[in-house]
Amino acid sequence: MIIEAKNDLMAVRGLCLANSSYLRDFFEAKQVPVYLESRIKEINDQEVIIETKRQGSVHLPYDQVIKAIGYQSDPIFHDKDVYVIGDAKQVGNLRTVIWGAWKTAMKI
Repeated sequence: MIIEAKNDLMAVRGLCLANSSYLRDFFEAKQVPVYLESRIKEINDQEVIIETKRQGSVHLPYDQVIKAIGYQSDPIFHDKDVYVIGDAKQVGNLRTVIWGAWKTAMKI
């Protein structure tokens, strides 16, 4: 599942239309739940609790959580296995972000 604070998953200026179209189609084909205009309220041992604009509070069970937020890592996961990737680890470009995410996913 993907939880996004904005009203669009790819709300970035200059994003390649082919890439954004592919990503949307991929998530739909793989039936990946996408929660737009939503925020994480809590993560406990069994579930992620989010607040959505349309559904209110939603409880979602999980196996693993990948949190991708901004340029700084968030201390919410001090007692869990944490992998810091992307700009939270080191500012880079799309290639470095994808490779960093792939390497991390292979560790998990």
